Amino acid sequence: MTTMRLAIDEQTKRRYKLRGEMISFEELRLRILGNVGMAALHEANEIAKKTGLSKMTMKEINAEIKAYRDEKRRR
Repeated sequence: MTTMRLAIDEQTKRRYKLRGEMISFEELRLRILGNVGMAALHEANEIAKKTGLSKMTMKEINAEIKAYRDEKRRR
């Protein structure tokens, strides 16, 4: 195993909930990906609220999915 040094500012350290001095690369990678994923989810939720999609019922969602799949099969 190789040990590498990486400089991280305090704000970034807090954002990714890094504690101590040592962390495996895999753990750092997963924390970064998790943070990016959560940011994307929050953005999607905001878009859904602004466009009214967040008010769709499951019946409406399933109808949209079915319509998309039916259209895709026709091509």
